[in-house]
Amino acid sequence: MTQVPMIEQADATGEVADLYGDIQRDMGIPFVPNLDKALAHSPNALRGTWEVTKNVFLQTSLPMSLAMMILFKVASANKCEYCGSLHKVNCVSSGIEQDTLEALENDLGALSPVRVQTIVRFAEKCAMDRQSLTDADYEEVRNQGVSDEEMVEIIALAALGNYLDTIADSLKLPVDDFIAQALAS
Repeated sequence: MTQVPMIEQADATGEVADLYGDIQRDMGIPFVPNLDKALAHSPNALRGTWEVTKNVFLQTSLPMSLAMMILFKVASANKCEYCGSLHKVNCVSSGIEQDTLEALENDLGALSPVRVQTIVRFAEKCAMDRQSLTDADYEEVRNQGVSDEEMVEIIALAALGNYLDTIADSLKLPVDDFIAQALAS
């Protein structure tokens, strides 16, 4: 059970209502995610989370499918049911195949092409074991043609994934009905 009540779209006013509209429009979704409805108790937290999501995820220079795979992998590694479900639906909606999703969840060695595998593996290490990153880890990613801008964005996406997973798990957020229905179909 969620640890704070959701502020439903019909009950939102002022800045929160405006942010809900921005989130739906910019994400291209017909609902306000539970994460945002919980964060709405603190307009600063809602606004800050939305700004980071918008700038790091929506405006990335990386291919959107790769950004989605990074967020899905981090959620999977963190065992965050809420974010894992959301990112899985995003991946499927963007055309990512089921075998790719299975590789992201269970066997990164089966992920192809090698460039994507290397980037996602690096992002996972940034999220889950960043203290053990070595020069060789960065060199392996750079050998895949990753620019400094992309390197920073990969790291930022890994951090965003951890941030969102922490909020969702700590608030005990239920998977959005829209997402649960999409996964069931």
